[in-house]
Amino acid sequence: EVKINAGRKRIDITYVNAAPTGFFDWLGRRYDAAHVIIECKNYEGDPANPELDQLAGRFSPNRGRFGILLCRSIADKALFTARCRDTALAQQGYIIALDDGDLRALVEARKAGDPKDAFPFLRRRFNALVM
Repeated sequence: EVKINAGRKRIDITYVNAAPTGFFDWLGRRYDAAHVIIECKNYEGDPANPELDQLAGRFSPNRGRFGILLCRSIADKALFTARCRDTALAQQGYIIALDDGDLRALVEARKAGDPKDAFPFLRRRFNALVM
């Protein structure tokens, strides 16, 4: 957890985007993604606009404008992706959501031996925001 704005706000998880290869390298070379900002939601029900607004509110020119919303499940992924796309089109930043099933798929791909398997998965999610 990282405190920002003199401790008035907090970011659940942040990573410096120093990836030398893969999705995050690609992202950092093309988009404002100096840091990866992650918000975790551990509750039932689909995340909605308030959760997106909270994460987008953590973006800044210094931190970057890319984040991941982690949550237990998303029943209506098409609706949530549309909300994330709305945020991107309004130039408020880029947010992709990953639920438990997505995380399992990424872990299984990694265990299978090819760390590059995450690239097309994450790139598809990102493309849904910009294409």
